[in-house]
Amino acid sequence: MTISVIDSAAAMTAILDGEEGSRADGVRAMWSPMRDMYRFVPGHLDLEQVHRQNFGFPVVGATDVVRGAVDRLAEHDAWNRLSEAL
Repeated sequence: MTISVIDSAAAMTAILDGEEGSRADGVRAMWSPMRDMYRFVPGHLDLEQVHRQNFGFPVVGATDVVRGAVDRLAEHDAWNRLSEAL
């Protein structure tokens, strides 16, 4: 089995650097590699809604808190550690 860990740090940073009004589109782009996981869902699926329903970070407000969390994850090499653990 192949398990892919997507290093989303760059995407999250880009979203946080963008205007709040465009962040939802950034979240959709970040989640797009996982779109096929939801192919069983009938009708249109909004990946920004999936993000919100799966404990995703807020796209409006809390920028400093979220950025701090992303920075700490990156500092602790979270994505590589997760990949190695899996």
